[in-house]
Amino acid sequence: MKTFEVIHHRSSTEEIDAAETVWNDIGSGIFAKTFKNTMKLPVTSKGGPPECDVHRRVVRSLTTGKVIDDCIVDDVSEQVLHRSLPEPDNIRVELIMKNALAMYQRKGADVVELYSQPRIAQEAAIRKYGGTDLTAGWSLDLTMRDPETNAPWDLSKTSVQSRVRKMVIDSKPFMLVGSPPCTPFSRLQGLNTPKRDPRVVEGELAAGRAHMKFCFEMYEIQRKNGRFFAHEHPSTATSWGLPFVLEMLLKDDVNLVEVDMCNFGMTSHDDEGEGLVRKRTKILTNSDEVAKRVARKCTKDHRHVNLIGGRAKRAQLYPRAFSRAFCEGVAAQKR
Repeated sequence: MKTFEVIHHRSSTEEIDAAETVWNDIGSGIFAKTFKNTMKLPVTSKGGPPECDVHRRVVRSLTTGKVIDDCIVDDVSEQVLHRSLPEPDNIRVELIMKNALAMYQRKGADVVELYSQPRIAQEAAIRKYGGTDLTAGWSLDLTMRDPETNAPWDLSKTSVQSRVRKMVIDSKPFMLVGSPPCTPFSRLQGLNTPKRDPRVVEGELAAGRAHMKFCFEMYEIQRKNGRFFAHEHPSTATSWGLPFVLEMLLKDDVNLVEVDMCNFGMTSHDDEGEGLVRKRTKILTNSDEVAKRVARKCTKDHRHVNLIGGRAKRAQLYPRAFSRAFCEGVAAQKR
């Protein structure tokens, strides 16, 4: 079973944020907590949800970033549930609740995400921003499962899109964040196009355009109802030239800003060791407060690691500092 990655791994106890060491409702029917230097696998603990309400538990080592347990709680023995680790470790426990469907239907969440695991929604859940509490809503992509069908949220299917459309209309999220697949619009990938079957390339582009169009339909629902959206795609993506994207760009209440992720601490490794990753991205949003908090450009006083040789895929997760700045904007927009 494919599992979600809601957090970057951290090798030392000192790197763990205190806000992570209490139970947080991070949306999508998930409660999460980090346990420091522990030997036993817990299901829940003080302040957490009752064990009888937990459907599935995922445990991740923060030292390695790997999943060390993924089970349906009612299907395994107590001995397996509470087994000991070979040595103490910092672990992240993620609990998917039996009433996850009701949590997906919760109205008025402050942050929901399309084509994403819980990233910004997770950061929204674990702290106040300028004294303002934010409520995390759902996060949907192929690694997240629909609690009604137990199938992945496959947003290429019209039936799933119809369900999501109804969720956006009925649950009225304050901010909807979209990051649809960018691979079909990548200029780097385009260098290989002459070597590939034209029918395959066109099929991928058609699928990419369909995902983009669905996202922008959801954004317009948000706009027309006085709520907010943010769309993220790489700065060089050819998707910025799509007609319906250009149409949204021309609206008076919509801003387009550029972000260099090195300013939010995005890093990778190359032959010279660890270095910052520029990864220039554009954010299209009708939230002035979000736009001005994430619009940071590179100062060019540091080395950049190039996203080649498989590094681009590993750089798909937002740096936590970016997600926090985004949440600061959402909170300010609420105020």
